[in-house]
Amino acid sequence: EEALPIEIKPLVRTRFLQSFFVWLRLLRFSMGMMFGTLTRRLTPGGSAQRLRLFLEDMGGLWVKAGQLISLRIDLLSPEMVQALTQLQYHAYGFDPKISRKIIEDTIQCPIETYFDVFEDMPFAAASISQVHRAHLREENIWVAIKVKRPGIKELFERDIKMITRLINTVGKIPSVSFISWDGMIRELKQIMTEELDYRYESANLRRMRKILKPHKIYVPKFFERYSGTDVIVMEMVEGLLMSDYLRIIKTDPERVQAWCVENNVKTTRAGSLLMRSFYRQLFEDNLFHGDLHPGNIILLRNSRVALIDLGTVGNLESRFIAN
Repeated sequence: EEALPIEIKPLVRTRFLQSFFVWLRLLRFSMGMMFGTLTRRLTPGGSAQRLRLFLEDMGGLWVKAGQLISLRIDLLSPEMVQALTQLQYHAYGFDPKISRKIIEDTIQCPIETYFDVFEDMPFAAASISQVHRAHLREENIWVAIKVKRPGIKELFERDIKMITRLINTVGKIPSVSFISWDGMIRELKQIMTEELDYRYESANLRRMRKILKPHKIYVPKFFERYSGTDVIVMEMVEGLLMSDYLRIIKTDPERVQAWCVENNVKTTRAGSLLMRSFYRQLFEDNLFHGDLHPGNIILLRNSRVALIDLGTVGNLESRFIAN
């Protein structure tokens, strides 16, 4: 199935009035949820879906915050957990001319010096970046070039301040005061630090490529020569995104089955490989993919699996593993 083209929109800049309107949107949403609950017009499932859609519309760190909250299955209703675990980014691309300039500033020469093919239109976009397909002349390999969205640092800093104020207010409610809200804020700040500086992801790519090789999990090759704090150049991995597999199998299962037969993919074998690898990442290596969701998993030929988007990796304190 051919992917839909990425819609290009002007970059959003942080201004005082924008912060005001964000607070206004928060107030309207809160009042609407409160009214719906008091009048019993909203079911638990309806409230959960409304919150998910609101966070997706806010984007960025708001989505990350929702994903972190979804882990509290001991506190949230099943409907809320299910809705928040489905949170996804709906990001737009930005002007390809800006991408070109950022890449050329990184490699300090025209793009054509190293790339004999560069596709101006991005094939993927997220809250932090957009990705272009290109071909390296000297290495003779197709690559994905991830370019950080200009101004995203300022937007994230604005959002973290607003989320912190909101969480500090909610944390004063007696029924939820025992939750470690400070820990969630620290986690969000750590995510922001790691994902906004591509040197972290570059280091993660090198480490995880080495660690996951014995697991028979593929990690794309990283090209340090052309990368920097705002640009990452990595090998283009051809396959089927797990998120696309899950989406298409609901609407056209016969087409997915035909693709699996053609590429010798047994999904149970691929799933088992992925699960065993995660356990090994957790208990043997104590270094694991910190953002493992269907959009970061690629199904390859012969039931192999690749992991992408390694901006965040995690590890546990030894006392948790020992127990």
